Amino acid sequence: MRDEKLSVLLVEDSPGDARLLRETLRDEPGADYDITVATTLTEATERLAGQRYDAVLLDLSLPDSHGIDTFLTLHQKWPDVATVVLTGLDDESLAIRAVQEGSQDYLVKGEVTGGTLVRSIRYAIERQRTSHYLAVMVERERFDTAVSQMSDGIVVTDDELRVTTANRAAQLL
Repeated sequence: MRDEKLSVLLVEDSPGDARLLRETLRDEPGADYDITVATTLTEATERLAGQRYDAVLLDLSLPDSHGIDTFLTLHQKWPDVATVVLTGLDDESLAIRAVQEGSQDYLVKGEVTGGTLVRSIRYAIERQRTSHYLAVMVERERFDTAVSQMSDGIVVTDDELRVTTANRAAQLL
């Protein structure tokens, strides 16, 4: 992942904070980001509907949404996008709740450095990918268990008609 350009949606209504975060990422050695800024939750959802992003940096205080509902609205529609919540010094407990609800990380705006921002984005993306992989593996295990317990013969093939799964009844045929 080190050499790929990452697409990040920065959802931040403060032009000064958005500029500072963009400059912080731009100035960090070895960091290559394509950053898009949305200033409202509505704009963010429109952008997410039209383009894939590797990560979202999400301020919880926006003109059209405030607090945990900001994260929950976004996460409900795009649960597979790595999200890092941005918070002010006075609402860190809110950011912790967002992590409990599914955000990959949170950063306190006044304490962000280039290194912590880059690390947070990269780790959030990796955690999201790992979480997705584990969810797929759990579903695969459930599927295999259900198929193996069926009394009818079941054979599953891939796109090229190679057998990927066959239960005991199918093997006896």
